[in-house]
Amino acid sequence: MLRGVAFVPFPYTKVRGRSDVTAVVKAPIVGEIPSKPKKQANQTLFVEAGANNQISEAFRILRANLSFMNVNGARPQVIAMTSTMAGEGKSYIAVNLAMACAISGKKVCLVDIDLRKMATSRFFKMRGKKGMSEYLSEQESDLDSLIQATAYDNVSVLPGGVIPPNPAELLMSDRFEHVIEYLRGKFDFVILDNPPLGIVADTGIANRVADLTLYVIRVGHLDRRQLPAVQEIYRSNQLRNMAVVLTDINYEILNYSMGYTGYGKYYGYRYYGHTYYNYYSSYAEGDVEHRHSYGLSRKKHKQ
Repeated sequence: MLRGVAFVPFPYTKVRGRSDVTAVVKAPIVGEIPSKPKKQANQTLFVEAGANNQISEAFRILRANLSFMNVNGARPQVIAMTSTMAGEGKSYIAVNLAMACAISGKKVCLVDIDLRKMATSRFFKMRGKKGMSEYLSEQESDLDSLIQATAYDNVSVLPGGVIPPNPAELLMSDRFEHVIEYLRGKFDFVILDNPPLGIVADTGIANRVADLTLYVIRVGHLDRRQLPAVQEIYRSNQLRNMAVVLTDINYEILNYSMGYTGYGKYYGYRYYGHTYYNYYSSYAEGDVEHRHSYGLSRKKHKQ
């Protein structure tokens, strides 16, 4: 340090936690997802039947809270995911929420309408398969042939297809509304993985078919100075029935002794350059049987 020159710390402007969000954004917070363990920073799937870890439990609470978010007296069926910017974990939320719903015995279809990045399609190893872009561009007409089964019970995927030059225009077509109505008749939940709202127009265009929109805010990633814009989106009803999900909450720093840190840089976009805790009751999985666990392989640690 130079003599006579005072050190002025650079101000930290990222979202630090729930209180930063609730001070500005009045949309309900329906989920708070802990940070991933450091050794699993690049892992996407955490939810499994019978799992007893903090991340799986957080998704079960999110699933239960959504059952109280009635839309015109009915449970939301089509749930859209979005965020302000890339890297906030919306695809991660979409995949694990789908698994949480499937474990409870519900039939779920994940629809990849992020027609630029297609993270959901990539996770299920369906990049390159025909999907939404082919149907919307009238190259394919049989939706059933485009909906792909997965290795997980009750979970299907409608992949994005090839990357089109005009995704916004495709999503404006009447065929997109037909897709969603068709899926409503076949599945209990339809989860739409959208691009970030603050980067491209696609999300706002596609949101017309949603019952509920989950706006993902990642702690330590989004700048607090962008929160007024998020509040304005909520205030002006730009997104249908918007609620917030917080991700990457480091409870260790918050002295909750949950011991989770780190998120990694897995969610970068190459193409784009009030929790309702469970006030009502603890959520039980019920008596639904599953042929196999959604578990992930675990290394045995030496004693």
